[in-house]
Amino acid sequence: MEIRKVGQWVCMLAIAWGSASAVVSCGSSGDSSVFNGGGPQDSSTGTNDDSSVTTDDGPSFVNDDGGGDGNGGCVPKTCKDLGFDCGPQGDGCGNVIQCGTCTLPQFCGGGGPSKCGGNTTVGPDGSTICTALTSCPAGQNCGFAGDGCGGVINCAGDGGGCVSPQYCGGGGFNQCGGSNGLQPDGAIPCNPLTACTGGQNCGVEGDGCGGQITCGAGCVAPQYCGGGGFNICGGNNGLSPDGAPNCTPTDCTKLGFNCGPAGDGCGGLLQCGSCTGTGNICGGGGQPGVCGNSTCVGLCKQQPSCDGGVLTTITGRVVAGTLPIYGSPDPVPNVVVYVPNAPLQPFKPGVTCSQCGAEVTGSPLVQTTTAFDGTFTLPNMPAGNGIPVVIQLGRWRRTVFFNVPACATPAQNVGDIRMPRNQGEGDIPLTA
Repeated sequence: MEIRKVGQWVCMLAIAWGSASAVVSCGSSGDSSVFNGGGPQDSSTGTNDDSSVTTDDGPSFVNDDGGGDGNGGCVPKTCKDLGFDCGPQGDGCGNVIQCGTCTLPQFCGGGGPSKCGGNTTVGPDGSTICTALTSCPAGQNCGFAGDGCGGVINCAGDGGGCVSPQYCGGGGFNQCGGSNGLQPDGAIPCNPLTACTGGQNCGVEGDGCGGQITCGAGCVAPQYCGGGGFNICGGNNGLSPDGAPNCTPTDCTKLGFNCGPAGDGCGGLLQCGSCTGTGNICGGGGQPGVCGNSTCVGLCKQQPSCDGGVLTTITGRVVAGTLPIYGSPDPVPNVVVYVPNAPLQPFKPGVTCSQCGAEVTGSPLVQTTTAFDGTFTLPNMPAGNGIPVVIQLGRWRRTVFFNVPACATPAQNVGDIRMPRNQGEGDIPLTA
């Protein structure tokens, strides 16, 4: 037991020392905490300290429309419903689902948006595949020749080369000849080539006298030998890795989405924003990824309607969980900041390699992402005491609570919110 405690303290110190970089990793998570509400301590001061976080006490957020789906009446879609077989997608209710990966050489988007495809008969960078020669040019019966694609051909074939006193080159380029009584057997000595001709800058060529010469220093990826012609570097014409036309990512506007996450059709993830206005939730109108009115449940009922178009808003900054002894904590960009309208779900145990932000749960009511300096603005907040705000980056997740005044101008600044330091403060990936 004592050894385990020592190990836990070592892990905590290691995490704190490198937390500025550690929080950007996605890892496995075990003993995940599930949000079921809670109340703040000193949250009305405008700053966030260690006492403002809990995962145990306080009000629960449940779907009270009788549907029991935990999404405020929105029915989430599956990958099969959407007709997709790869990449991350939005389920239409503000959550992310993973629709699988493609088997190489196919790639996501090669068969259409978020569908596997590709694998055409062209080169690795999209150029026409280099067709290698399989035999030497007519008349060459000794020595070596390039195949035009970086390889080499033995022009002697099964003949074993020239029979003494003939020698390779004595009868012409890569041709046996000589034996008329001169040096070395009477013929004029063969003069080998010392450099490749015709712009050849890759592969191997014969020197005409039975030897080989290397044509240039080779190709720089993604170009390849033969892509630009016989023993010439080329290719890289802007097509996909297996030669199919590049997948062109779509955007939220083209998809007709105005809220929640969505797949870009090429294996990437889009964030299409959050819904504003009382009663509006993502997918609430029955259309995935579109804000709509449904039965307003949970914290949706606490989103105030303010005069003059003012939205109840909070601002703040997310920083690393560095211990005070190590100085001021660094800001953390690309952290998802949101207000959950349903219980958070525990992370699935085991190692995972998902996109950071792909495991957001809790049917976010409003959502944003931190900027390069860790700052964020979260509009259309529900007002009241003990409003939960979740910060999440990969499997690092922490819930804090604030007292949010309705329709306040300027927006309430909640100060710095730091990433969790241990499992007692939130969720962190398991480390060894």
